[in-house]
Amino acid sequence: MGYPLGPVGGGGQTPVPVDWTQGPKPRTVSVKAVTASQPLFTGVGLMLASSAAETTGSARALAYIHDGNDASGVIIGVLGCPSGSGDDIGPGWPGIYFQQGLYLEIVTGTITVSVTFAAYVDQLPN
Repeated sequence: MGYPLGPVGGGGQTPVPVDWTQGPKPRTVSVKAVTASQPLFTGVGLMLASSAAETTGSARALAYIHDGNDASGVIIGVLGCPSGSGDDIGPGWPGIYFQQGLYLEIVTGTITVSVTFAAYVDQLPN
């Protein structure tokens, strides 16, 4: 079942729900209280959501999520957390496409991160 976008007859589109029983499967990678950058996943997919929290309560934290296997990839998400607070990315449908993988770059602070994505290439998170 889809939901109409725009007026009927006015060029509206009806999105088709994703059938997660076939094709890409959603999965979540969680990283607890880290200060060092690290790869999250290698493969092709869609980043569906991410959230983060600064864990020390004494300093802000900033992290980038890159499309790639290191910090040289294109930044597809920025998580900026004030001291003792959190941030999230909820991209619109269908998510943010990535071609090479997901890499978490910790710019400053100590942060926990959770990233939900749908993988087109069936590889387990690193």
